[in-house]
Amino acid sequence: MGNRKWWLMAGLVGGGIVFSVWDYSKWRHIELDNYGQGRGGSERREAVMELVEVYNSERLGVRFKYPSGWVISETTDGVESAGGEIKVEVEPSRENLPDIADREKERLVGEGAVWDGERGYVNTERVKWTTFEWERGGKSWAEGLTKNGDKLIKAVIMKDGGADWRQFLEGVVFIAVEE
Repeated sequence: MGNRKWWLMAGLVGGGIVFSVWDYSKWRHIELDNYGQGRGGSERREAVMELVEVYNSERLGVRFKYPSGWVISETTDGVESAGGEIKVEVEPSRENLPDIADREKERLVGEGAVWDGERGYVNTERVKWTTFEWERGGKSWAEGLTKNGDKLIKAVIMKDGGADWRQFLEGVVFIAVEE
C-alpha cells in the first residue's frame, strides 16, 4: 500500500511540474509579445496631430518632434509649449528611476491628482520611459520619466493637447552634450 501512495505522490508532483512549465511558457509568450507597447497590446492609435516639427536643444541634450503650429520655447530647466500642451524638464539626478517614479507618484497624489493605477512603459531603441496617466480638475495628462546618465528627463503631455503622448515619447532622442 505504501508503494502505491509513493507512485501517486510522484505522479501528482510530476503532473504539477509539467503543468507549471506549460503555463509559464504560455504566460511568457503572451507577456513578451506586447512588451514595451504599454497597455492595450500592440494595436497602434492614429495620432490626433502629426508630429512634423523638430525641436533640438543642445543645452538640454534632447531632440523631439511636435505638431506644427505649436510654439516651443526653452525655460531655465527645460522646454515647454506656449499653450501648455507639453513640458520637458531636465535636471541632474543620481537616484535610480524607480525611486524617482515612486516619489513623483506620491507627490502628485498628495496634490490631489488621480492616478489611473498602472505604471506604464514606452521603450524605444534609445530611450526607456516609465509612464503615468493622471487626472485633476477636469484635465488629464500623461507623464514620462527617463534617465540619461545623471540626467532625469520628465515629459508632461496634456491628453487634450492634440498629440498622441506615446508617439511623442517614442520620438524623443538624446543628443550628445558637450560639458
